[in-house]
Amino acid sequence: ATEVDGPAAEKLAEAVRAPNIHSVDLICNKMGDEALTAFAAAIGDAAKLRNLILRGTGAKDVGIKALAEAIKTAPCIELVDLHLNQLSETSVHYLAEALIQAPKVKHVDLSYNGVTAGALGSLGKMIRQAPALEFVSLSGNNIAEPGLEVLGKAIVERNTRAQEAVEKARAAAAAAQGGAQRAEVDEKEGKPEENDEGSAVVGPADDGEKVLPPFHGIDLSDNKITDAGLRKLAGAMKLMRTVDLCDNNMDDRAAEALVQALCSSTSMRSINLSQNPLKNRIPFDEVKRCRIEWG
Repeated sequence: ATEVDGPAAEKLAEAVRAPNIHSVDLICNKMGDEALTAFAAAIGDAAKLRNLILRGTGAKDVGIKALAEAIKTAPCIELVDLHLNQLSETSVHYLAEALIQAPKVKHVDLSYNGVTAGALGSLGKMIRQAPALEFVSLSGNNIAEPGLEVLGKAIVERNTRAQEAVEKARAAAAAAQGGAQRAEVDEKEGKPEENDEGSAVVGPADDGEKVLPPFHGIDLSDNKITDAGLRKLAGAMKLMRTVDLCDNNMDDRAAEALVQALCSSTSMRSINLSQNPLKNRIPFDEVKRCRIEWG
């Protein structure tokens, strides 16, 4: 590992501002507050930077706060990877609040950060509100049942609203199409056109609430999740495309909840259950649309 000091970070910042830079990978380059703050100053100006990989940099609160402020306005960043940094609850809060405003971030990796119970509320809010967020990795954080419940509820809320918006849009489109067809018939039959006070079909009222795209997946591998923890996630699982539950503590008591979630899902495509003490009790014929990894 190399230590990046302030002057070195400023040179990196100059490089990041170059128009052809799409990805920055500083894995295991230790960055103190001064260095990370200097580096973060360039991110908001990086016109094409998409991938920001800062694994194992030893980032602390002051540096993370500067980074979070930069991420808010970064025009193109899609991946934020802070794996293996032992982030404090304060740092997680800074990041979560920033990602709620980040316009393009789709994938966030906070694996192996010792995420505490107090930080789960911030992460739940991030999942509910981050505009482009699709996937979060929280591997290796030993998230307990109450934390899993917080995450599960946030995913259910976001994806239920997204599904309701799709159904509402379909109904509005069908109503508009039906109205157009009736207008065409009326015109042919010589009926007068209704004015604004008539009973013309209109779309659903706009309540001003912004509906976000669905949240697609989560990595909760190596979190010591048991069958009880899985039940806290079951409702959310059936609304996602991919879930990684590798290397947890789920035994055969989890099979019923798994089957119920998978069989009632129309979106789930991949679930990783490898390295769990599960016996092969899941009826594959019932869930054969999913790619189930046993390992």
